[in-house]
Amino acid sequence: DIIKVFHISLLYFSIGNNNGAIYHGKTIIHEIDSNEKLSVHIKNLETGRIFDATDIMPEYFFISIPLFNDKLEREIDDWLHVMKYDEVPQTFHSPYMTQVAEKLSILKMTSEERANYSYYRKKLHNDRDELAAAEAKGEARGREEERQKAEQKLLKEKQAIANKLIQKGVSIQEVSELTGLSVDQIKSLR
Repeated sequence: DIIKVFHISLLYFSIGNNNGAIYHGKTIIHEIDSNEKLSVHIKNLETGRIFDATDIMPEYFFISIPLFNDKLEREIDDWLHVMKYDEVPQTFHSPYMTQVAEKLSILKMTSEERANYSYYRKKLHNDRDELAAAEAKGEARGREEERQKAEQKLLKEKQAIANKLIQKGVSIQEVSELTGLSVDQIKSLR
């Protein structure tokens, strides 16, 4: 897929006739003599499809932060407010403003506060990692204990069966073959 390019220039000075804060332009390429607009088509070599690429030419946005009129009507206005005032507006349209507010609060910290905050975040992650490791270790220990209990239960069942077979007069060798117990284990049951 071809990705369209947008160039956004944030300007901290006035532009144009001071009527608006946002200006937009497109790249239009035309032939010098005939003034005919260039039509660009691109062929996908894998699929053979041909795309009209005229509309993928870069577009430009020039945003004059000082000319922002402080009206919060669209999502872009939220961003302009943040850039102009270094704060998130009280009411906003953008779903990202909560995250922006968090990042701004960190950026506004003193060096010492930011170092403490960074230490706190690292400690939080380390503690969470240690907890996850301890939980995994506990789960592994629990599985091992369950495995050992199951082995003990199976051994007792085999020993009970071996005892019954011996009482019926079955040879120790046959009992060993039938139960999987060693001859020594069977002899120790007597």
